[in-house]
Amino acid sequence: MIIGCSIIIIACLFGFRHVGFNEDIGDLNYIPKDLKISEAKLQKISDITSKSIYTISYGNSEEQALARNSQLSQFLEKEKRKEKF
Repeated sequence: MIIGCSIIIIACLFGFRHVGFNEDIGDLNYIPKDLKISEAKLQKISDITSKSIYTISYGNSEEQALARNSQLSQFLEKEKRKEKF
């Protein structure tokens, strides 16, 4: 048992330098293949060169969801203007 553990420890000492962190957080998420295909189709249809962000607003009624969507849209436009100046 001691010899086996010693061999594993020695192997780990040689291999720990090859362990790294993936800095692209987008690659860490699991995305099903059908969702990737749908996203590619949507990007192709929209023909936008920049990355798109899709938002959803929830509410207890259609009016409430539309009001929240309007608030979100105004907030995002305000933040977008801040970035330009």
